[in-house]
Amino acid sequence: MTRIWTVLAVALWAGPGIADGALDAKACTTCHGAGGHSPGAIPSLTGQSAGALRDMLTAYRDGTQPGTIMPRLVAPLTDAEIAALSDTIAEWD
Repeated sequence: MTRIWTVLAVALWAGPGIADGALDAKACTTCHGAGGHSPGAIPSLTGQSAGALRDMLTAYRDGTQPGTIMPRLVAPLTDAEIAALSDTIAEWD
């Protein structure tokens, strides 16, 4: 139950990127910076291949990659949603 509330809280905080339960790439910029260029300690997403992003997001979702917020954000995503998200982010400059 805590996980559901956490995802909901982050969804509301991140804005319309997660409104329908699916993570939109725009929501990623909240933490990872505009266009995936992180302004701080959070890793940048720019320059990552779709395959690498897909592998990392899947690992967060499946619990094989520890994290603070990422496992909670990607927990409800399907393989197809992770692939679509990864493909979109991989196109960022």
